[in-house]
This record gives sequence, structure tokens and C-alpha cells, in this order.
Amino acid sequence: MSAADLSRQEGMDLLNKLISESKRVEVFMVSTSFEMVTCSLRGIARIGPDGRVWIADKDFVPGDPNLAFTPSAAFGAKYGDERLAKDFPFMADRFREHFASVLMFRFKNGSIVGLFELIDQQS
Repeated sequence: MSAADLSRQEGMDLLNKLISESKRVEVFMVSTSFEMVTCSLRGIARIGPDGRVWIADKDFVPGDPNLAFTPSAAFGAKYGDERLAKDFPFMADRFREHFASVLMFRFKNGSIVGLFELIDQQS
């Protein structure tokens, strides 16, 4: 599989597929607007109470670790293999061992959110 640019609708369709199939992901966020701040956690993507996409380990409970974002605010989306992982520190080396694919959203402020589908859904 190669890395492919997606239309906004294609990105949302793939995200909805991850959500509807309750696929476990490792979400990784890089923000260049805050001196290269990064965050990652594993969980399942869901639509949260505020309409954003929330990634949390279990059913979302306020105060539990989570990452939430608004994919409709992204200006671009990509889907692919380890070639997309180069945008995320330390992920390229881990890709083949742990991940089946990555769905990436880019935002105007330079932030990137990548949802890395885990190969082992029990992880």
C-alpha cells in the first residue's frame, strides 16, 4: 500500500470506518506551533459528547487520558503505510511491527494527527 492524498470526504469515510468497526489505534499528535509538542496514546476512536472525535482506552470518562480533535477542521488527509510515518518521530521504525495503516489529518496551524491502526487488536 502506498501513501495517498484523500479528499475531505474520503478521509471522513475512513475515519468513520475505524469508528464503526471499533478498531484500536495509536493516535499520535504533533504540533509544530508549540515547539514540536507530541502526544500519543492507544484506544478506540469514538464520537464524543461535543461532536469531536475522541480517542480513549475505554468508554470515555471525564478525566481519563484521551485525545480529541475535529477532523472537519483539517485541510488535508492521507492514508497509507510506513511512508506516512516519517512525519511522526519514532513511528517509522515501529510501523511494520505494530501497525496495519495510518490515517493522517493535517491542520493549518501545522499540527498533524495520525491514527495508526494496530495490527494486534488486543494491544
